[in-house]
Amino acid sequence: MLIFDTQSHPIGLMDIDRYPASAPESVPPPTMAAVPSRYGGAPSGPRDWYVEELIAAMDEHGISQSIVMCGGTQATNENLAEAVRLHPDRLLAFASYGHREPDSRDATTIASVVASLDRGLGQLGFKGVGEIHVDRFSPVPPTRLHVELRPILDACRRYAVPVYFHTGFDRVTFRLKRSGEEGSSWRYHPAPLPYRDPIYLDALALEYPDVPILVGHMGGRFLRHFEGALMLALRHRNVYLTTPNVPGEIIARAVGEVGAQRVIWGSDWALARPLHGAALAALEEAGLTPAQKEAILGRNLADLLGVAVPGVNGW
Repeated sequence: MLIFDTQSHPIGLMDIDRYPASAPESVPPPTMAAVPSRYGGAPSGPRDWYVEELIAAMDEHGISQSIVMCGGTQATNENLAEAVRLHPDRLLAFASYGHREPDSRDATTIASVVASLDRGLGQLGFKGVGEIHVDRFSPVPPTRLHVELRPILDACRRYAVPVYFHTGFDRVTFRLKRSGEEGSSWRYHPAPLPYRDPIYLDALALEYPDVPILVGHMGGRFLRHFEGALMLALRHRNVYLTTPNVPGEIIARAVGEVGAQRVIWGSDWALARPLHGAALAALEEAGLTPAQKEAILGRNLADLLGVAVPGVNGW
């Protein structure tokens, strides 16, 4: 059975200050750079390039292919492309929009975002955009997020690819953010809970009914955000719910409400979170039929991305 992971994070900061903004196509070699500590002192490293560890974990758990994407930090398209180049039969990538969020008041940042997405989706052939942490857009109010996100969704529409959003509760209260200028350093940025609420994606789903929207973690295990994700999926046929970090009973309810065809499996793997086993166990605990599991584990994502898989979607 095909197992296709919609979310993995084998790349961290990647010594980003060595990537000149004036030459985004340049690719310094992966480093073993340590991740800086929020509170000073010893870095929280030990390093930030885990591609071979991901492949080994995939082999251990029978994962056929994985989507690699940026997560808590914005990995560059060049980093992601290097991971795919090393394992083209196992890895696909979702594009990054760069290190500056689009700002509706600033044409320069919008142009930078569009250029990054054109690079990832057009030149490099990536299969989607994400993972987007919308708390990076604060202090723009959550009710205006759809305005700020338009350049990203416009690119998804132009290239006919999905967009992946992080949603739901987590204990992370600050995320690393970079101002975007060449030579600038990372800083910590507050990550308020209202920006994790899937309900604020409703305006985007209304405005972009032709863009598949992947709701990462389907709002999470707490009902407040899960109910929002469920309402979103019931309201919009272009909304898909993904399973990383979601318990079996939540997956079962999602399948019962919106159908297995719009639920997609993922692990949220990172070296600090080796979650393949837990994510597979949660799907088993949902008590689904073999056909439902087959769809969620691989067929849905392969069909959505237009990835031809022998013996799975028509080959």
